Amino acid sequence: MVLLQIACLATAAIYVVGRARLEGRPLHLIRRLLVLAAAAWATEDVAVRLYGAHEYSQYSIASLDRLPLATVLVWPIAVQSARDLGTCLWAGRDRPAAWRVALTAGGLVVGDAALLAVVAGPSGLVQWSAPGHLSAPLAAVVGWGAFGAVAVYVLERAAWQNEPWYEALILVAAPVSAHIAVASVWWGALRWVDVPVPAGAALLVLWAAAGGLTERALRLRTRQRVPRALLWLRAPGAAIVLAIAAARVTTSPLVLACVLAFAPPYLALVARGARSR
Repeated sequence: MVLLQIACLATAAIYVVGRARLEGRPLHLIRRLLVLAAAAWATEDVAVRLYGAHEYSQYSIASLDRLPLATVLVWPIAVQSARDLGTCLWAGRDRPAAWRVALTAGGLVVGDAALLAVVAGPSGLVQWSAPGHLSAPLAAVVGWGAFGAVAVYVLERAAWQNEPWYEALILVAAPVSAHIAVASVWWGALRWVDVPVPAGAALLVLWAAAGGLTERALRLRTRQRVPRALLWLRAPGAAIVLAIAAARVTTSPLVLACVLAFAPPYLALVARGARSR
């Protein structure tokens, strides 16, 4: 557990240094990440206390109330990375509309949240007490998707209006949106069908979605729009997730199968990807 958290902290440091080199104003990037980290901490800490659906391991090298520091640092990186990719995937002659980038980023955060939720249990970082896909509650994944979409929308609007102070709205808008999404999904559906998602069916859906996204990425030549540097910044985190899944393959082969489903779409983007810009 300690080694995992050290690896996560090192990955966060690598990402910030690498991403700052691509940023015209590195201090602005640091400010955004700090705001996102504060909002993510508030969202998750309230969720742990309010819902009782999960709790984090007590064996943490550094904690902020009930959350390991490594967990707090994961989400701002996931949101910033999703925003970068969302902007590139919609790139054209003009800057894409804020809502387009926000929805795309929200979908990417859903994927990251699903991936992290799947490996968090086997790694010992999180103990889930609510049913879902491989023990990871679906409401939590949806909640983080809403958090990412709203946070990115605020960031995009701040960029459009050239008003950095606008980013502070993330501290309220993103957590509130996440909890509204969780409550809506729970009371609108999952509360009445509170059963585990069959692993085989979930795996089939994941691989079908991966196949569709890969085909679309290749057909639309999206690899030409995304700088390789942005994709490679995700590599250390992906390596940690894959290592966790591989280490648990003897006890939970489905975890590895689910993790591998996330690879094809990104490989389609890496292949002959554009140079950094």
